[in-house]
Amino acid sequence: MKKFHINVQRWIRNWSRTTAIRHEFTEAVVAASQRNTTIQQSDYRNDNGRRKLTVKYFPPICELEFDCSTTICDSGTSIKPTSRDFDIKQCSRSPVFSISVRDVRDLDGIDPNSMFMELFSNALAAARKTLNMQLLAYFIANIGRFPDGSTSKVVSLFDVEKKTIDPFGNVVIATTFSDANLSEPIVVGGSHVQFVRSLLPVSGTNNDGINTGGLPYSNYYYDKAVNEAFGGGEHLIAFDPQVLKFVSYSENTGRWTTDLKGLSVTDIEGLFSQGINDNVYFGSIIDPVTGIMWDLDVVHKPCTNGDKYGEWRFQFGLYWDVFFMPDRVCNDEAVNGVFHFTGCQMNPTVCPEATPAEPIAKKKYEWTPSDIVPGYIKNVTIGNQSYTVEANVANVTELVAELNALGGYQFEASGDKVVYVGYSAPSISVNDADAVTFTEA
Repeated sequence: MKKFHINVQRWIRNWSRTTAIRHEFTEAVVAASQRNTTIQQSDYRNDNGRRKLTVKYFPPICELEFDCSTTICDSGTSIKPTSRDFDIKQCSRSPVFSISVRDVRDLDGIDPNSMFMELFSNALAAARKTLNMQLLAYFIANIGRFPDGSTSKVVSLFDVEKKTIDPFGNVVIATTFSDANLSEPIVVGGSHVQFVRSLLPVSGTNNDGINTGGLPYSNYYYDKAVNEAFGGGEHLIAFDPQVLKFVSYSENTGRWTTDLKGLSVTDIEGLFSQGINDNVYFGSIIDPVTGIMWDLDVVHKPCTNGDKYGEWRFQFGLYWDVFFMPDRVCNDEAVNGVFHFTGCQMNPTVCPEATPAEPIAKKKYEWTPSDIVPGYIKNVTIGNQSYTVEANVANVTELVAELNALGGYQFEASGDKVVYVGYSAPSISVNDADAVTFTEA
């Protein structure tokens, strides 16, 4: 374990850079936090405590009247700083993953360390996706009102009829923030943002004399999860980086980790190597895609399930929260600098000679494994892939756990049935027998 942490961090950094799926909402929130100059967190003393944060600020002066009869000798109106306390309440923690040492030995052409590191990287990618959805849900729950009291406004970034960039949408968003006395926003949206970003490099002056290629879209982020989180349609979430900050805390290293950046490999190894002994590791790794530091716990358990080599167990964890500044704008309290815009949905392209295909909905399929459970599962074939299982299953839940552990397909247990949701019934055979039958529910 002494050198284990060094290889893991370096390997994850290299692997993630080439294979990572981007979740740009998280990237946007982290970028906003780095640009924020109004909220700064610091450790209270140095005893590794995770305490509430206190934000001190001067409230805005919204109105004043000129009075030339007064001088500096007159008594003044007292202006005092106010403060507000925040607690970190959000926790993201993965399931506990276990890796049998003997199973790793059975792999062809790969050394055990590389296998462990690949599993770490895969789990980190899944954690990255889940955190992205948590952040989205948190922001949606904290969307504020516009200065006129409305909760959302329609804006057009992309002309769905002409299939071109609509420059007026960017102007509307910028004007909205300017009128509310807010700074230049960060905007995260669905497919319309992607259309604009894709067309921007090949754009020029349009028929109206507007150079769409020169419009400022550097603060726009695309994440398809935005539209999914709202249940469909076209949506944008825009926010002022100065009114909020994503804050994360590493329990294992006992420090705030929000503003860690520009770290060398040596710095990362120093953070990562804390809490190590021969069989236990309680440390941290930095996600090279988002820059967020995760706690990583690794424990070796010998003699697990009667196997003298035992198994490794690991888990990711993160404490975090998003702190929204108190009212910095002279409007209603609900104007918090986080705005929701909607757009027009894209109409499908209609070909003259054919009708466009409609999307196919997934269906629910069921299989009752009464002739297999309870029993011994030697091997399983799913599709064209065969797997060695060698496990006793007492019920449907245990059977589903074994099937899901094979990767790829995901099943659910429902009473005495195995359930699969997909576009077609899966092809499965158990113990070299004929294929089982999944029927549409």
